[in-house]
Amino acid sequence: MRHRDITQWRLSNLSTSTGITSLVIVALAPAVAWALATENWLVLAGLGSIAVLPIVATWPVASTLGLYALCTSSLDVFPLLPGGATITKLVGVVAAGALLAAGLMERRLTTPPRAALWWAAFMVWAMLSAAWALDITLAVQWLPKALSFVVLYLVTVSFKPTPREVFWVCVLTVIGGALAGVLTYTIGFDAGAQIKAARAKLTLGDMVSNPNALGRMLLLPLSLAIAGFVDLRGALKRGLAAGCIALITIGIYLCMSRAAIVAMFVMLSVFVYRLRASRYAVAAMVLLLALTLAMPDAFYQRIGSVASGDDPTGSGRTEIWAITWHSLPNFAFVGAGLNNFARVYEGYIGSAAFSGGAHNIYLMVAVELGLVGLVLMLAALFEHFLAARRARIAGRDGTILTAAEAACFGIVTTAFFGDTLWTKPFWLAWMILIWSINSGGSDRSSVRSIT
Repeated sequence: MRHRDITQWRLSNLSTSTGITSLVIVALAPAVAWALATENWLVLAGLGSIAVLPIVATWPVASTLGLYALCTSSLDVFPLLPGGATITKLVGVVAAGALLAAGLMERRLTTPPRAALWWAAFMVWAMLSAAWALDITLAVQWLPKALSFVVLYLVTVSFKPTPREVFWVCVLTVIGGALAGVLTYTIGFDAGAQIKAARAKLTLGDMVSNPNALGRMLLLPLSLAIAGFVDLRGALKRGLAAGCIALITIGIYLCMSRAAIVAMFVMLSVFVYRLRASRYAVAAMVLLLALTLAMPDAFYQRIGSVASGDDPTGSGRTEIWAITWHSLPNFAFVGAGLNNFARVYEGYIGSAAFSGGAHNIYLMVAVELGLVGLVLMLAALFEHFLAARRARIAGRDGTILTAAEAACFGIVTTAFFGDTLWTKPFWLAWMILIWSINSGGSDRSSVRSIT
């Protein structure tokens, strides 16, 4: 029996959900106003969840994972829940539940891809590493966070989505990135700071975002926005996509994250290669280059500081890498234990004051999980690209597949310069890549047929 597409757009469903949602929003308006006036963000989040329940009930997959993608691309830099958790984490739990429920009821759960098996093995090894960790407490404390990423990934990639679900998750990812770009431009600088001499940081109360994390967060939305610019039909839709590209790119530039900018041009190279230098891919590259002309002097100074000698260590990264490299022989096979990089670094330099990271996930994994962990992680990453290649050979060469693949190339690039492994943007990119492979799209007309 053919199961009804849970995201099928019928006018009756749309009208009913819209009407119910409108009534709920009107009824909750006084409470929302109070929550805003008192800056009670937890209550506001709860009220917002109630307001969108009709939409979630009608389109559970696209709405929940789409909201997770939107939050990951915009709000994830802020801890907004008690204990330092984020709204995105709560949404992720809901999304995992929605995917499991829809998968079981509609029989859309599939055999996990080979990449998922490698990640599962990697997670098992990370859990075992707590047994021999230098600091068992640190390893055990980190396990719930690491496990939550892997579990959501496994659930998502074991679910067979429709092309429409993939499309709307991608759209919401782009919307989140555009929102973050607007916020970066409008409130990314302190009131007393000069835009010509500062890096943009999003602030919310006492919370300040990491500009490097903010830049990395925008890579996937940018890649998907370029896909929309290439494939959407009509001047209005293509113009909206170009606007999103501009907003997201400005956000990346103002963060002045050199790793994110390098990754951005790596993604563009993938687009130009995969799309055979189509006029729209070239136009997107021209737009990104043109936006650099509007950047302040500090942008060019920071980008050129490594080559000029003003910042020869990359903000201290090369010094950390050198010390890490010399410590590797001591933990070559099994590693020092999950989340124990700081302990290794402190022991090597004879100091207990180090609170940073490796600024390179490959070195970090080599130290914490040894050669075994590094091989498992590299195998998982490589298998994603092999899966994309197999899909392309089979004729599923969609533009969303190209965008997701380009974003993943950007992710592995930033991984050389940042601690990105246990972050939501890292895992979201791989999930969307697998979804673009499993959605059943056969060519670049898939996006056009939906829109």
